[in-house]
Amino acid sequence: MPKPIKSGTRSFTSEKAQLMARKEELEENLEDYIEQELLVLPYLLNLPHIFEEATITQQHAILKEVFKQGLTFKEGTFRTPSLHPEFVHNRLKFKQLGLLIDEQPYDDFWRNLLLRRARDSTF
Repeated sequence: MPKPIKSGTRSFTSEKAQLMARKEELEENLEDYIEQELLVLPYLLNLPHIFEEATITQQHAILKEVFKQGLTFKEGTFRTPSLHPEFVHNRLKFKQLGLLIDEQPYDDFWRNLLLRRARDSTF
């Protein structure tokens, strides 16, 4: 009877060693991945530069993503029904400078989004 216990212990110790080695390998890969992501992050945060370097098709794709409900130019000012949540903190600044007017308050954006999702989930 002692042999199976010893055999099981050896097997367990061997498997544990393999798993620990694999864990360390994955942790190293994760650290490398995070380091690479952190190197790229400053470039990804520079949206004006990305926009300037983009092709016209890419610029249109960016505008469609940022202004999902459209962007119009009326009476010398850009207008949109609502701002993307990432840009809401600049809402007052945009309006004061006459650069952009969101015609629908931000609070309504979330209410409308929830209503739209609820409506879409019923179909």
